[in-house]
Amino acid sequence: MNRTTRSVSFVENLQLEISDNLFNEGLLLADVDNDGDCELIVGQINGELSIFKSGSTKPWRSCLHLGMIACVGVGDLWNQGENLLLCLTAEGWCHIFYVSDIENTSCQ
Repeated sequence: MNRTTRSVSFVENLQLEISDNLFNEGLLLADVDNDGDCELIVGQINGELSIFKSGSTKPWRSCLHLGMIACVGVGDLWNQGENLLLCLTAEGWCHIFYVSDIENTSCQ
């Protein structure tokens, strides 16, 4: 019997370089900068938080030395109509970031 396997991809593939491991809750796709487009947020156990935008393989924004990141979330925490980035660590720290779409800014 002759079998033919076909593969169809509906999205572009990206290969990102992530330097360390991460928890399942450390990966999120959400609109963190309130521009209407989703960004990929990656929180690693080495304390590095990275935001990837528009299909780029290099981080658009990043923060270092935050502690072992266990969970990331995005939402309108203060009911002001703007999303904020929430980062929880295994050490008990809660980091809240306002991420702007303005160039040359950092979430540190």
